[in-house]
Amino acid sequence: MALSIRILPVAALAVLALASPAQAIPELDQFLYVEVDVAWIGEDDEFYDDADDTSEPPSTSAISASVTIDDGEVASASAEAAYGVLKAKASAVAERSDAEHEARALAAFRDTITIGHNGTCDPGPCSGFVMFQFALSGSLGQTGEGFSSVQIDLLVDDIGEGYGEEIYSGASVVSELVPSAVVEFDFGVPFDVQFELRTEVQGVGSSDFFATAELTQIFVAGGEGTLTATSASGTDYSGFLLPEPTALVLIGFGLAGLGVVRRT
Repeated sequence: MALSIRILPVAALAVLALASPAQAIPELDQFLYVEVDVAWIGEDDEFYDDADDTSEPPSTSAISASVTIDDGEVASASAEAAYGVLKAKASAVAERSDAEHEARALAAFRDTITIGHNGTCDPGPCSGFVMFQFALSGSLGQTGEGFSSVQIDLLVDDIGEGYGEEIYSGASVVSELVPSAVVEFDFGVPFDVQFELRTEVQGVGSSDFFATAELTQIFVAGGEGTLTATSASGTDYSGFLLPEPTALVLIGFGLAGLGVVRRT
């Protein structure tokens, strides 16, 4: 699996090493998944809490999870996942000089999609190029020593692309259109997609981040006639399809010769 994450340049800072396990994605063919965990550590006391939930087809209803520690100091995290929309929030306040906090939220979904068309290809099979686009929005802030961060990973046919941002002081508003890699596919042949949104806050002081990632377009180059996009989860993605000439997909997004993944 190839993965390329674009991280905005930030100053180096030692990160807290709180005793919480790495967030893990389930090994299922299709799923909705949310996971949240929080930790608050003082000189003489410490608190931890976590929660997660998983949903598999035929259910396509959104799922959510949330946890809160409130013992004078507060740390909370929440996440929500639906096919096409991911939400994650992490926030914490540790005003005592001996207190450190961490909060993390993860929302993800995986599906198997088949893009079809009602034209003909001679000779077949008919291939094209596809790119998924998400709108990432939110705001993050940080006071004291620590950081707030957001990361979105977009995997199409196991080819990864993404975006991330970290802030160590002050406030920032995030508003980005995040594209996946441009991937070659065959019409009528299923391929897997997996999309993940993470937020995390750590440090001493107050940290807060809320993010939403929403699928806005599926750009498709190639094929003839009317396009369709069915899925193993039962979600109909046809409303997101935007047919484009191959040149616009490859050149218009500045990816010609660079970000295109072709079958060998």
